[in-house]
Formats: sequence, structure tokens, C-alpha cells
Amino acid sequence: MEPKQRRAELFVMRSIWGGFIAAMALTFPGLVPVLASEQTCGKSEPIYSTREIGSALLACWDRPSGAEDMGVTLRFALRRDGSVIAQPRVTFRTPGGDRVVKEAFVSSALETVNKAIPLAIAPELGEIIAGKPLTVVFSDGVDVRISPGY
Repeated sequence: MEPKQRRAELFVMRSIWGGFIAAMALTFPGLVPVLASEQTCGKSEPIYSTREIGSALLACWDRPSGAEDMGVTLRFALRRDGSVIAQPRVTFRTPGGDRVVKEAFVSSALETVNKAIPLAIAPELGEIIAGKPLTVVFSDGVDVRISPGY
């Protein structure tokens, strides 16, 4: 099977699966976190998008209890092979709240990156994101975006 055809088939399957998850979320709201937590931390399937980076990080994240309304933003860059260029930097954390819980939340986000790295980045995505800063927001889930710069 040609790589382009394989990627197209994976994209279609992921789209169908994503639609299924969205439908399940609307029908059974408590089911989706269980499905997300059943993903394997450190899986070796190639990652083709920043959304999949977020899913890979989410699979490794152990959210501390009592941190339901908290959020933290990390910034770091990856090499083509999925390893981190430098240690993640905390660029935002939710103000207020219990200091101990907030520190546990930030630590859990940093530990998540350490557990998940190196990511199995597909060569096509590696060319796009290599050396570019990623902004990763940990709150209700994990959102990953390519940043304009440091």
C-alpha cells in the first residue's frame, strides 16, 4: 500500500472514529473520559497532526484530584524524531486556588511531557514542527498548537 493511500485511509478512519466519539459524548457524557483514558501512553503509531500530539499527551496525563477548574500552558519544541529540544516552560497557570493543588497540577503536566516523549512523529509532521515552539494547554483536555515564535 502506498504511503499516501495509507495516510488517506487513516485520516478517514480517524474522522469516522472522531464522529463516533462526538456522538457518544452527546449521548453518554460520562463515557468519553473513560475512552480517552483507555488510550495507551507511549504508543508507537505515527502521529500526523497536532491534535494527535494532544491525544498522545492526554493518554499519559494523570490529572490530580481537586484540580477541576485549573489550567496550565506549557511551551516547548520538538525535533523531527519527536524528542524535546529543551525542557518545557510554564507560560501560564490559572490564578488563585489552593497552592498545593496548583503545584500538583503543574507538576502533572510537566511529568506528562516526560512520560510521553519521545513521540512517534510521522516524517511529514516532523518537517513541519521541528524546532517550532508548541503551545500545549492542559485544562479539560490537552490542546496543542504551533506557536508563532518564542
